[in-house]
Amino acid sequence: MNFQQQLLLVAMLTLSCVHSDPPIAVKTKLKRDVFLPYCTSKSIVYGESQTSSTHVLRYELKFPLGLHKTLCTIWHGSSNSFLYTVGLSAVEQHYPVTQHYQFAVPLIKLSCKCDCAGGDEDHCSPAEYSHSDCKSSQSSLSCRSYHPNQAFTGCPLSETSELCCDTSFAPYKDWRFSALKIEEPQTFANFTYRAYVWSRGDWKIAEEDEIRMQLNDSIQMVELSKVTKTHVEVLGTVHPHKLESGMYFMRDGEDELRFDVDVNPLNGSRPDELGWFRLGNDGEYHVQNETLEMNNLHSVTVLDCKEQKYKSSFNKIGHYVTSGIDGDRENFNLGRIVSDSNPWINKSFLKPEIETETQARTVVILRDSDSIEVKISFTKNGENLLFVYNTSVLTSFTGSIILDNTSNRFLVLNFTDSVGTVRGSCYVNESKKTNELSFRVYVSSNNLSDASTIVRLPSSINSSRYICLETDNSNQGETCKWLDYNSEPLTYNLSNIFWQEDTGHSTGCNKFTTFCDAPVKNLPSNLLIKVGLLVIVFVAVISIITMIAVISVKKKKFFYGVIPSTSP
Repeated sequence: MNFQQQLLLVAMLTLSCVHSDPPIAVKTKLKRDVFLPYCTSKSIVYGESQTSSTHVLRYELKFPLGLHKTLCTIWHGSSNSFLYTVGLSAVEQHYPVTQHYQFAVPLIKLSCKCDCAGGDEDHCSPAEYSHSDCKSSQSSLSCRSYHPNQAFTGCPLSETSELCCDTSFAPYKDWRFSALKIEEPQTFANFTYRAYVWSRGDWKIAEEDEIRMQLNDSIQMVELSKVTKTHVEVLGTVHPHKLESGMYFMRDGEDELRFDVDVNPLNGSRPDELGWFRLGNDGEYHVQNETLEMNNLHSVTVLDCKEQKYKSSFNKIGHYVTSGIDGDRENFNLGRIVSDSNPWINKSFLKPEIETETQARTVVILRDSDSIEVKISFTKNGENLLFVYNTSVLTSFTGSIILDNTSNRFLVLNFTDSVGTVRGSCYVNESKKTNELSFRVYVSSNNLSDASTIVRLPSSINSSRYICLETDNSNQGETCKWLDYNSEPLTYNLSNIFWQEDTGHSTGCNKFTTFCDAPVKNLPSNLLIKVGLLVIVFVAVISIITMIAVISVKKKKFFYGVIPSTSP
């Protein structure tokens, strides 16, 4: 605390009563590295009642308290002076989580082998590859598939070939995600209460507490101080904004909810949605319904069976990464962060329930909120009561207008050494004839050197704008600046059906040499059998024909031999 601030505070506290509202220095530092609050409430209606026997005054004050705003009262006692503050520090929405599981985006690795018709060995057995059971492990999920009636390109016979594939699914980059189903929220208001005492030329904290009160359209009351018998009473109000009930998710290590992409519910297993490739309670990855119809999910076409060339597509899976000869190819959508798309949200995070250790809740901290009707009652013995507040301060600001990749427009404002309520206007040019938008923002005093806020803009704003700001008390006048317009490229959800070429590996499969080098050795065994049978049949037929011919000749000789000869 500098010397001028000390003089200001001492002068304020030594006054027995004043008719104007004296300010409290914004940057006055307290012990334990805390600052005096920025007092904002000044429009207060209060009443008092006095008991004749005890001369005790009981005060009741009703006032609307906005988010990040603070009511300050000063009591001038005979020996000490006290500063009591009640501030609305946060408004939170608590969403119960009714479904929760972990999943991953699968990295798909594929190995296929093509088997031509014929041959001594069966390299592609339907009995081994035509089932839908998959094997799970802590690092991957392995499945097999059988694809008959493939092209015979490169094969010695003009008969269809067979293709058998081994497919493995592993977590891409070891990422893990948590899927959450949230229901209707409960809204809570967090109040900060502090009592300061002026002692020996400095402020000291005498009492402090954090109070959470539920806003559920009924009156809630809690005692702030047993010493001063101070009570706070709140009439709950419903916040106009809330997240819709449904499935959300978040990446492990991040505290932000994501949405705008389909996520499987707990009992769902649709492969075109996130969450079918999930981590079980046993620590192994598996499919929700324990089966995976690979023949339906995996489309494959043989290009050259002899050379083991084929192309494949996982056209029924929605979010995955493939690994092939061309490298990894990403084909997934992680949606959007809720706080980026909803300016009324400051941040969101998942909080486990300590009582049960099995349930959880999603906490959404609001960026702005409607004022809450608050009533404070306290009792004092005939001491002077004074309400104080601070004026808003606007030192400087910067900012920009942003069009994000989903066509949302935001005005991002950055403040330096500013605090309090600031009113703003958005003009087309410096003439200020056309005001496209009027707004009001509150700059928190939690970080006095730097603060930021976001204002949602209408779709009609598509270029730079002349932004003017002024403090709520309008003592400083307007501060205006041109703010640039920046746009991000739009994202397109292209079809996830694409074909990827690959080469299989199978030892001894479809290895042919020149037929002239060893004609019998290199022919398939079933072909040899067929040729052998044909030779046998041919020889048998020739033999039969020969025998018939011989018998016929003998009969003719015998016939001519029995006819007697005649002499002339």
